[in-house]
Amino acid sequence: MTGDVERRLTEIEAQLARVSERLALGGPVVPDEIVALARSGRRLEAIQRYRALTNATIEEARLVVMAL
Repeated sequence: MTGDVERRLTEIEAQLARVSERLALGGPVVPDEIVALARSGRRLEAIQRYRALTNATIEEARLVVMAL
């Protein structure tokens, strides 16, 4: 049950990040390079590059990339 709750929470956080970004509610500005990597299926590379550019934690970077 805990795994289901964690998975659902992660999905909700990603969805909230997408909504916030679309409405310009203070979501992170994601460089085009990161967007391109994520959308081409290279999510791990996108996470690594986002971290390198922003000093984000791995969880923060993962949430941003998963929201793209």
